[in-house]
Amino acid sequence: MRVLAVFAHPDDMEVHCGGTVRKLTRDGHEVLEIVLSRGDNGGRAEVREREARRGAEILGVEEVIFLDHEDGRITVDPESVDALREYLRSYRPDLIFTHSPRDTHQDHRRTYRLVTAAVSKFPEVSVLMGEGPSTTPDFSPVLYVDVSDVIEEKLEALRAHESQIQRGAISEDHVLRASRYWGARIGAEHAEAFEAFRLREGLLLR
Repeated sequence: MRVLAVFAHPDDMEVHCGGTVRKLTRDGHEVLEIVLSRGDNGGRAEVREREARRGAEILGVEEVIFLDHEDGRITVDPESVDALREYLRSYRPDLIFTHSPRDTHQDHRRTYRLVTAAVSKFPEVSVLMGEGPSTTPDFSPVLYVDVSDVIEEKLEALRAHESQIQRGAISEDHVLRASRYWGARIGAEHAEAFEAFRLREGLLLR
């Protein structure tokens, strides 16, 4: 299976679906990450890019691509949709991870809109949306992945984003509280939860 993770900022993949991504790469699936902005509102762009590449490496992600949207002002326009659609054409993913529309951060909501517009030409692609600190209480997951056996690797990938931990933008405590909360839903120690824009029949995430 070919998997694409499309997120707004350099640390978003690790927070929203890092455990699931690690389980997929460990099982031999190919994962590519696209980061729409370099996150320079939250630190130096070169530092954040380096941290993103290190976090992705820990999770077994093949490649990280930055699309250079302005942090805080991700745009959803025909040019941006077409640019993302070109990656879909060349990479041909079976599954995309991205943000939920139920999120207080404008870049996260716009990333969701951008992804769902781009996949309109690819009806065979499943799209799952993960949960993070800015997700709103009406987040309504339909799929849970037990990440108990990879939670330490998820935390290690989070720690790669040292600049964001230092400024309090991401927190291991929050991630662990969330993973335990979702894990309780399925009788696991830790889990990640996902909404679905589109879920192809037969897609299995264990």
